[in-house]
Amino acid sequence: MNRLRPRRSRLWLMAILTITLFIYTFNVSLSRYSASINANQDVIAVPILTLTNNNLNVSVDNMLPGDTREYQFEVNNEQDGKYNEVSLTYYFNLVSTTKVPLTLELYSVDGEEEKQIDLEQTATTNGEDTIKTYNTSKAPEQMNYGTTEISRHYKIKIKWDEKDNSYTYAGQPISIKVELKGTQA
Repeated sequence: MNRLRPRRSRLWLMAILTITLFIYTFNVSLSRYSASINANQDVIAVPILTLTNNNLNVSVDNMLPGDTREYQFEVNNEQDGKYNEVSLTYYFNLVSTTKVPLTLELYSVDGEEEKQIDLEQTATTNGEDTIKTYNTSKAPEQMNYGTTEISRHYKIKIKWDEKDNSYTYAGQPISIKVELKGTQA
């Protein structure tokens, strides 16, 4: 009789452990599958960053040596009544494919105050054409999220130095494209 007691105790202990292990495993598997999210249907945040006319093409027809032209544009966080919902960092690319020796300057305009923005120039040659890109990526601008419209105003100043008046520039097309590049901050 004394021999049966330890066997029964071990059998009960094994049964209790097996049942506990089964219940624990069943609960873990249920909780693992019940916490799923369908991210395709839920929009978490909408980034909105717009440039006047999206990609702004600046035409400087009939520009002559000694001329200076200015073009104003703006960047804002509103589109179709919706506002930006994330913080964004953005910069500009000013792309020129002309052979005319122009100087480009970019300004941030706040009322009457104008602040010049540093431009980094790179040039690439594609056959006969030279593409000059001026960008502000070294000092990007910040657009924080909000529930009201935020507009930032900018101005491009295009100068053709009076000394660069060679006949080889006659009839050359002059155009500058303003591109807005943005990423979530």
